[in-house]
Order: sequence, then structure tokens, then C-alpha cells
Amino acid sequence: MSPLITISHVSAHLVDVTPEQIGRCYAVVGPDGKKFYQVENSQGEFDAEGQLIEYKVTYSKELGFQCTCKSGQYGFANVKHPSGVCWHVRASVAAAIEEKQALHGLVVVEPEATEVNVLIIDGQRATQEEYDRVVNAKPKPSHGNAKVYQPKPFSFLR
Repeated sequence: MSPLITISHVSAHLVDVTPEQIGRCYAVVGPDGKKFYQVENSQGEFDAEGQLIEYKVTYSKELGFQCTCKSGQYGFANVKHPSGVCWHVRASVAAAIEEKQALHGLVVVEPEATEVNVLIIDGQRATQEEYDRVVNAKPKPSHGNAKVYQPKPFSFLR
């Protein structure tokens, strides 16, 4: 029996996974509360009922990776890739890593903070340095002739 293929082993062999392959993956939470990935077939083929053919990719510490594709049904015995698993597994691992990085980058809340304020500059989230500069900006000093620009009070007695 071959050794169990771990997430870290597959993660080390993701250089050939394309954005298109990652785009074919989506996470699903099953009725048991466990997360798995559905991966669309690379040819865009449909089954006899007209449904897009998708493969289910799961991972457990006991069984390792499993995929419902032909290769996965035979325990990845015919896979020649150094990762030892089909492209569906590699793409789903890459998608999970991207998802984790994206979620980590969204909000980093300090434990004592109760509110999160986000500053957007030119459609991009501001860096911490830009945020601090804007939030802590000192008001500009008024001009010496600021009184000249004040509106005069209205009166009928002029």
C-alpha cells in the first residue's frame, strides 16, 4: 500500500495549476458539516441528463485525498505527476489556499477592537500607513483673512 499523500505534499506541487483550473473548483459544505470541493471537468462535458460533469474531492487524515474521477477511483495508481494525485485534487488544494489567503487578507481585527473601519482610496483598500495618515490628519490652519469670507448677516434696515 502506498503512503498517505498529505496536503503539504500536494501543496509543494502546485506550480502547474492554472487559474482556469482553480476557477473550476468551488467549496461545498456537506450535510455533515464537512467541507469538500466540487471540480468541473476540464472539457466542459455533460452527462446523459444534461448535467455538467463534476468530481468530488475530499480529504481526511485517515484516507488522505479522494476524488470521484477515474484516476481517484483507482487510488491514483495511474498518476505520473510528482504530487501523486489527479489535477482535480491539485486544483482544489490551490483553490483552498487562495481562499484562505483571501479571507485572511479581508479583516485582521485586534482582539480588543469592536469596530472595523475600512478606508478605500481609488477603489483599493488603504494600507495601514495611509489609513493612519488620513485618520490622524491635523486640520489646516485657517488663513488670517478668513473673516473676510464670512457671509454678512441679513437685515431689512440697510
